[in-house]
Parts: sequence; C-alpha cells; structure tokens
Amino acid sequence: MRQNSAGSNCLLGGDSIIAKDSYPHGATHTGSRSIVIPQGTEGGPNEGEARAEDRKRFEALKKRLTEHMAAKAALRRLSGKVRFTDTREGLWIDLVDEADFSMFRLGTDSLSGEARELLGAVAQVVAGVPNQVIVRGHTDALPYAAGRTMSNWLLSTARAEATRVALGEAGLAPARFARIEGVADREPYNPADRYDPKNRRMSITLAWREGAGS
Repeated sequence: MRQNSAGSNCLLGGDSIIAKDSYPHGATHTGSRSIVIPQGTEGGPNEGEARAEDRKRFEALKKRLTEHMAAKAALRRLSGKVRFTDTREGLWIDLVDEADFSMFRLGTDSLSGEARELLGAVAQVVAGVPNQVIVRGHTDALPYAAGRTMSNWLLSTARAEATRVALGEAGLAPARFARIEGVADREPYNPADRYDPKNRRMSITLAWREGAGS
C-alpha cells in the first residue's frame, strides 16, 4: 500500500499503473521502482533461474532479429523502427510508426506490405522461444470526428487483431497468444507529444514464463 500519497489511500495510492516510474515510456527506460514481496510469498531458487533463463533467451532473440533485419535489404531501413524494452511484463518489441513509415494505412487496420514483411521477421524469431505472446495496439491522440462510429479504442484493438493474424500467417502457433489488447492513446511512447507518430505502434510482448515473475 502506498502511504502519504496525494489523491488516494487505495491500493495504488493515487498512482497509475502507467505512471512514469512504472511504465517504459521510452525505449531506454528499464524501470526504477522496486517491488516488495510480502512475507511468505517469496519465490524459490527456481524462480530466479527461470528469470535468468528468460533474460538470456531475450538477449539472444534481440541479436537474432537485429541480424536478420540487417541481412535483408527490404528490412534494413526498418531496423530503427524496432525498439526493445525490458518491463515487468516481459520483453516488449515495439514496432513504431515514424514520419517515413506506417504499419497501417491511415485510420484503418490494413497492414502495409513493409509491415507484413517486418512482422514475418518478428514471427520467425519469436517462434523459437516458448514464452507466451501478448499483442497490444496503440494509437496517437488524434480524435475522430464527432458522429463517427470508429474510435481510437476500436482502431487500436482492430490493429492488434490484424497483427495477431499476420504473425499467425507467418508461422506463430495460435496457442502462443495469451491475449490481444487495444489501449488507444493511453500508453504513449512519447508522453510529451501525444500526437507524435511514434505513439502509433504495435507492441509484441514476450511474457515472463510462470515462475520467472518479478
């Protein structure tokens, strides 16, 4: 329980689960807040071993994906669009939009040809590890016109599903997917500018295995 927090005395003490100290807004953020494990619930030695194995596996995966993209001319220019972040949830692989690249056609869940090729490379590498996969769609904060049935919530969810389908078509087994999520603009990559194209992205998370949690 957080104490002496302005705003609330409930479980999060007025804090957000995506507050600066809790969520990796930037690609280099690895988190600074420690977790206190209640007495009597500490993991045994196998938990530490599982976490170490996952970390080693994730480092190898980063290297394989980077090398794979560097070796293919069609993917080489997209290498800067892939960002890795270690989080409490697992390894995040963010596929980030920028001014010269977009995963989807504007306002739709239709993947570009380059995005499909990029997802194929990700699927090929991710298929070699046993960790469950979480797909999360993000948008920027540009609103839809009043009266439209589409919203950033629906769009981000539809894009997450389109990404899951593309990963499956590229060889990732259906059983590997733990869940898909659409979070609209609520978890911006660049919180200083909620309209930044980088906030439009797909996050593919390799979750810590059971017994390898924080």
